[in-house]
Amino acid sequence: MPQVIPVVVAAFDAAAASVGATIGLSAATSVAVAHAALNLALTAAIGAATTPEIPSPEAGGFNVRQPRPPRRFGVGTCKVSGANMLVEASKNILHRVIAYPEGPVGHWGRTWLNDDEVTITAGVVQALADRYKTGLIKVQDRLGLETETAYADLVAKLPGVWPSTARGDGIPSLWLRCESGPLTAFHKNFPAGAPEPTREAFYTAYDWRLDSTSGGSGSHRRNDPTTWAETNNVTIWTVNILWRRFGVDWDRHFAPALAILSDEADICDEAVTLKAGGTVRRYEVGLWFEATTPLKTFLSAMLAAMDGHFSVRRDGAYIIRAGHYYTPTVVFGEREIIDLSYNPGPTPDSVINVLVGGFTDPANAYNKSDVDPWRDEDSIAIHGERPQDFFVDGVQSQSQLRRLEKAAMDRLSSADGSFKTPLSARRGLGERYVGIRTPEEPDLEDAVVEILDAKIDLNDASITWNYKLVTSARYAWNASTEEGDPPEGSDRPAAEANDPPTISGITPYYESVGPAGDGIRLSVVGSGPDRSDLTWFIQWRTSGALTWNVTEVADTDSTANFQADTGFVPASGTLEVQIGYQTGAGFLVWSTTSTIDPSTVVGSFIFYRAANSGLLPLAGF
Repeated sequence: MPQVIPVVVAAFDAAAASVGATIGLSAATSVAVAHAALNLALTAAIGAATTPEIPSPEAGGFNVRQPRPPRRFGVGTCKVSGANMLVEASKNILHRVIAYPEGPVGHWGRTWLNDDEVTITAGVVQALADRYKTGLIKVQDRLGLETETAYADLVAKLPGVWPSTARGDGIPSLWLRCESGPLTAFHKNFPAGAPEPTREAFYTAYDWRLDSTSGGSGSHRRNDPTTWAETNNVTIWTVNILWRRFGVDWDRHFAPALAILSDEADICDEAVTLKAGGTVRRYEVGLWFEATTPLKTFLSAMLAAMDGHFSVRRDGAYIIRAGHYYTPTVVFGEREIIDLSYNPGPTPDSVINVLVGGFTDPANAYNKSDVDPWRDEDSIAIHGERPQDFFVDGVQSQSQLRRLEKAAMDRLSSADGSFKTPLSARRGLGERYVGIRTPEEPDLEDAVVEILDAKIDLNDASITWNYKLVTSARYAWNASTEEGDPPEGSDRPAAEANDPPTISGITPYYESVGPAGDGIRLSVVGSGPDRSDLTWFIQWRTSGALTWNVTEVADTDSTANFQADTGFVPASGTLEVQIGYQTGAGFLVWSTTSTIDPSTVVGSFIFYRAANSGLLPLAGF
């Protein structure tokens, strides 16, 4: 029986739904919820970077097969796997429909079958050196529009299995049709088994900066996904996912803060110089996640990708800031600071002074590539090496990963503490940095601190602020000295290219074979690879004909050069000729077409083949 896995749009789990609802509390209470219940603890660039709930890069390399697959959502540009919606074998044809993370998708990029990157031309997977014979695998795909188009060819082939109503609205997908060919050639064409298709997807998002109806300039419209554009901007995607997937109310929580959010999105788009030349945007992200991912986990991952900061302003607006330093506009003096604690740095048993980093590398098929560790040499000289892994979900640039490492190391070694203020100091809610002016601690007489957490206590009308000392040095960047060396390339050798053979000469000649007849043959000379596993062919046809006359031939030249003869051909008229070879792996490669008219060769002279001899001139044929 065919195996059909129905397209299921699973609901968000209860935990995610309840968190999304909780965020919509009153302005005063939401501060405590955002920082306590969600426990963002923005010092956790380390912790968020290793959160297991965001799928690893390796998870993008295989598809899942289960009766009720969870919803998946795409962010930015990433390599995506999906869920099998249909697995059906009919004769020697395997049909698979894969549902990829929801979009919409702007366009598809690269494609992998198992671990092999392949080229698709007009829906046909092109052969590699030792697998996937051209024509055996065909694909069609959909971008995941709100109203999609069914795979009409699949419906026609499997009408009782895949109905015309199975459009997959809103779900990017791919239909793969794989022909196995002869059993003896299966291991050559599919050495890794049945093809496992994964894709590079470019997802689109709403950018309010490009919406002329929301204070921006452009054609984006929030409720019209067809107007959205591809982007990897971390701020843009954080807002989009909180709004689109976790149900955060736009008008209440984002609209009042669009000016600030626009500034932070602009920070993400800033160009950062690369060591090797050129630039990269400051903060970009590309990943996918499942609907069961808690809001806390997703938000922590996005903040980690831009060394970000999340807070709730007293009017209920959500303030999301990217990693950069700015002069604070809010300053607390000694009259407002009721209670103060100060720790000059980490205790000896909590020191971390080496960050061992890696990132999702598009140049390595979106697998993890390691970068040079970020080291605090002064601390290492005192405490010895205290390493910590530092992999940040969705980061796809060595430059970005190294800048995040620097910021994280600075935060880990910075002084910290807490202070309490009256509730009247709530003007600081929503700020990342505030100024501190207190003689109680010399380092805080004129300092800037980063607010990590703010908790309101309505019983005594106070706010407790947790902080880390910060300076502009955290984000200063010198690519030539701080970016490090590029990651080593993949150890996997590239697939060998099958270069087409070439024809260097065609000579018509006359031959008599006794009772079997006589006529004109073609002696074809060319060149191709010097390999022992090649089977050679010559094919010819009269000009304009639809079919070729194909003959397997023996290469009579023992070197890389090729020489062989055709069967009898017409004595006049233009002939099209090609030579080709088939490798031991079953791949057939043809030359470009050469043409010749036997009746016009060297005036009225033509050649004949004598026994045990080469071609000799025959006059007046």
